[in-house]
Amino acid sequence: MEIPTAALEKITSGNLLLLLPPDLFVHLVRYFDPQDILSIRRSCKSLQSATYERSIWVLFLLRICSSSSVFLPSFPMESMSSKELERAVLVPEKFTSLIKQQTLQQPGSLNPTMTRTIRSEYPVWKVLLVPGGRFLITFSPRLVSLWDLGVDKDGWDVPEYPMAKIDIRREMSNLDGLPQDMVHATTDGKGILISVVYEKSVEIHVCYPADRSPSFVKVDKLETDTPIWKSVLTDTQVVTLLLGRTIVVWDFKQNTYASWRIVEDPTRVYGMNVDIGTSTVSVLDEFGHATYVIPSLQLRENTPESTEADEHPTRLGDYQWHRYGYAGVQPLNWYLGTTQPLFMDLLQSMGRGRGHEIHRFLLGSRMTDKSRLGLNTIPLKATFRLRTSTGPHSTGALRKCGEGIFKFWMWENGVCVHLGNACAPYVESDKKSPDSFVRLLADEGSQQIHRPDVCPVSGRVASVSLTSSLYEVHITDYIS
Repeated sequence: MEIPTAALEKITSGNLLLLLPPDLFVHLVRYFDPQDILSIRRSCKSLQSATYERSIWVLFLLRICSSSSVFLPSFPMESMSSKELERAVLVPEKFTSLIKQQTLQQPGSLNPTMTRTIRSEYPVWKVLLVPGGRFLITFSPRLVSLWDLGVDKDGWDVPEYPMAKIDIRREMSNLDGLPQDMVHATTDGKGILISVVYEKSVEIHVCYPADRSPSFVKVDKLETDTPIWKSVLTDTQVVTLLLGRTIVVWDFKQNTYASWRIVEDPTRVYGMNVDIGTSTVSVLDEFGHATYVIPSLQLRENTPESTEADEHPTRLGDYQWHRYGYAGVQPLNWYLGTTQPLFMDLLQSMGRGRGHEIHRFLLGSRMTDKSRLGLNTIPLKATFRLRTSTGPHSTGALRKCGEGIFKFWMWENGVCVHLGNACAPYVESDKKSPDSFVRLLADEGSQQIHRPDVCPVSGRVASVSLTSSLYEVHITDYIS
């Protein structure tokens, strides 16, 4: 039963709370926000003890895990105290509030509360914080490692060894792409899937961190006749491969696949994504953006053979990518819904020291229309201007945290984060924009930052710094 908003306001603003028995109060708080509970704790002594009720904070944490697609084993709620649960609930809002204090016109910097270092026996090329911030994945040419950073209490000890690892028999070929393209949650939300791509094959491995002795197990392997240009794992059981002019969609659970050739022969691919909800594959290349309908999957017996596409792809205009310093298509990382929101970012220099302008488009189901469309028909989600003299030299994944969408950039010798509202309408004037832009980390001397990742749910950043002898992974927290 839903309680009307007006009724809730009367209950919380008046003295009706004083008349409620504690057990009824615990039932009502499921309709409140965490800040409402803290306000009641400060203002109502008779209900103060009820605000520490463990079940209240378990409910709030489950709500955060659902809205932000958090990896469930990050929070072992059955063993967490009320204090630990409350902290886990409040961290995302505190981190978001810190970011929102900055503006696009005058971006500032945030000071960390703690930084710790993990040392790897192999050079680390990339890092990924699994949503929730507890688990870290490091990628090396010959080793993929899963680290347990622990559940925050009064801090955590630096792990000496990874909890699980994949020994690579030969050098991986997908280290140039985003690590988010290589990792996804299992269907039950309790395991981690990783795709390991070699020149002409891809392997799927799975690990369940909550197991007593976790380890990676190889699920399946797919061989190809030609080199793999790009690989994206964006579903709990599907991998999409680009092999020159050939696209392969592989369902490794059902052992089925579909393969077809595309019209153009792209030499540069900015992004690729498969949307199982609409049975489409999106490719952003130098020619523009195309959407392909996935043919019927067939049982895989041998190496997939590519077939000519039955029809030309839906083309969303022949856009001139050379005008932009950056173009990319990205889904929300680790999204556990049936249809991933898919965003396209375009970056353009304003010239003469006026900074850069970023246009974010939301690509939706209308892409499957057969007519040739221009970009002005794609929903424009946001446009924001940044007062920077140089553009970004790399970009990270989109992360959802509540109603916000976080994206980080390697910009001007440091890690910067942009925060936009996932539900707010497009605001044309940057003076009215509610978006925020803030620097989290900056290069200092020889400690050059490389391939970072940000987890807004935990207020945590993982980054790699190259020293004279080895790579070091730094874990930086912004909420104490």
